[in-house]
Amino acid sequence: MESINRSKILVVDDSKVNLIVLRGLLQSYSADILTALSGKEARQLLLKEVVDLIFLDKLMPEESGIECYKKIKELPNDNSKTPVYLTSATEEDDIKELGFEGFLKKPVEPEALSAILEKYGIKKAVDKIFNDKKADLPKIEGINTGKGLDNAGMNGKIYIKILETFGESSKQAIRDLRYYIKTDDMENYIIKVHALKSSAWNIGAMELGNEFERHETAGSNEDYHYIKVNYEHLEHMLMEVSKEINKYFENRKEAQKDTKKEIKKIKEVKEGFVENQVKDCLQYIEDFEDEAAAKVMVNLLQYNLDISTKEKCRQALGFIKQFDYDAAAAILTGLYKTGENVLL
Repeated sequence: MESINRSKILVVDDSKVNLIVLRGLLQSYSADILTALSGKEARQLLLKEVVDLIFLDKLMPEESGIECYKKIKELPNDNSKTPVYLTSATEEDDIKELGFEGFLKKPVEPEALSAILEKYGIKKAVDKIFNDKKADLPKIEGINTGKGLDNAGMNGKIYIKILETFGESSKQAIRDLRYYIKTDDMENYIIKVHALKSSAWNIGAMELGNEFERHETAGSNEDYHYIKVNYEHLEHMLMEVSKEINKYFENRKEAQKDTKKEIKKIKEVKEGFVENQVKDCLQYIEDFEDEAAAKVMVNLLQYNLDISTKEKCRQALGFIKQFDYDAAAAILTGLYKTGENVLL
């Protein structure tokens, strides 16, 4: 097979769910994926790394995607010329006039993403097709899990991860929304419901996403009375969906209890054990099995490793917990040399 140079793609979005979804869709392409949760974080990264393509969320706290785009164009390196695509649930009429190369609609359709990547010569790195349609999908009230799986590119592992992330982040989302309502901060309220709208649609919570959209539209039309009158209903819907998601994961963990007990058992160190564990962890990272990858690192840290190796394992564990898989893989790759089975 002809070798393909790897491109670099930056995805900027204030929603972790949206980042995980787009990263998952991009994983089979010949590209290294960088992520940022804000415009400021994106620019800090772009001062260090030159990328080939940028996907930039339209509405984010502190500054919008359009404001961030203008600052990117002023960067003192080649990133000022990097093509930028605006991501949003609704397309801007004047997107070309604003300078963007184009628009990517949320939830992201794999075919639309593929068309953009092909335009810049970014092709599939592997002939890996995810098709988990026949897999046992979780049954969660208020969520069309089949639609959510479609949005995750038919990758069941990615879908489970975005479900978990949505559930874990819901409490903070509710605290944020309550604060914006209490302080009459409609600007940040609109930005928040915008992010939650696409996140809800991504997991298949279509009615909840539609309710977020109604609040976003009301805010854009300055109909703040509608927002305040209907906020309690919106919060109730979010709490109910979050409760059902968390119930699913609690039941899932209970069912896996025996397996987890086995994982926690510490075995006697044998020759090549550490190297094999690092190799397994790299595979888990590639498969987006961050919980399993983290478990491997936790277990390794209980062994009598040399100071350098232990510190690298700690760093890798930290990056795994932050969903920064590229950084974790880079550290672990430095520990493992394929084919030689030796610890460096």
